[in-house]
Amino acid sequence: MGRRCGRVDYGRTRLAETTLFTHTVPEKGKSLPRATRTCRHCDKTYPLNKTYFGHNPQGGFRWKCRECVRRYVSNHNYRGNPRAIERTELRRGTIFTMAEKRDYGIALAVRDGGWICFYCKAELDSGYHIDHKLPVARGGSHSMKNFALACMPCNQEKHAKDIDEYREWRRDRGLSVLF
Repeated sequence: MGRRCGRVDYGRTRLAETTLFTHTVPEKGKSLPRATRTCRHCDKTYPLNKTYFGHNPQGGFRWKCRECVRRYVSNHNYRGNPRAIERTELRRGTIFTMAEKRDYGIALAVRDGGWICFYCKAELDSGYHIDHKLPVARGGSHSMKNFALACMPCNQEKHAKDIDEYREWRRDRGLSVLF
């Protein structure tokens, strides 16, 4: 059986809850032991993988299990944060059905002169996005005058920027500005 060792987390006052195992050849019929982690919130121990502990922005695993994170987000969004409730309700009203996406896409292609991205002027295939020129999160309307056809990279780069901010963002990075 492998040697078990703990790891000291010098940034905290207690030992890290990650248990590490060395890699050894298992006995016949037995599997290798796996790394585990104890959630700092609920004190349950789970295997250390993406299923139980999501990744943090630095690429490592979180210290809270997914169940505790889900519970925290739910409590934050629906009980203690009225602005989060308002944002959720706005988003719910902006989801297209497949039929609506097709109909709006055709209408936008006719209005804008073809199946081209509003921002980079690339030809679009069936994976086009319908973008809000002024994002709903920033007060934009969910209407035809605020819609534009966009390729996936442009839509994801634009995120919640308005057109002027996105134009400046592209200039700063040396990208073409064709809108």
